[in-house]
Amino acid sequence: MNFGETIKKIRTDKNLTQAQLSEGILARNHLSQVENNNYFPAYDKFFSLIDRLNVQ
Repeated sequence: MNFGETIKKIRTDKNLTQAQLSEGILARNHLSQVENNNYFPAYDKFFSLIDRLNVQ
């Protein structure tokens, strides 16, 4: 499993929509691209996503 698939799995396990996870961090379509491994966010956005997902 790669980064995008992992983000999507954690997001769906926590019953979050893409809009909920991405709000205030990056555009929803960018999160979609992340989950499809077509885009890797800047590190600050990466850590914001991880923080919102409560992953330590």
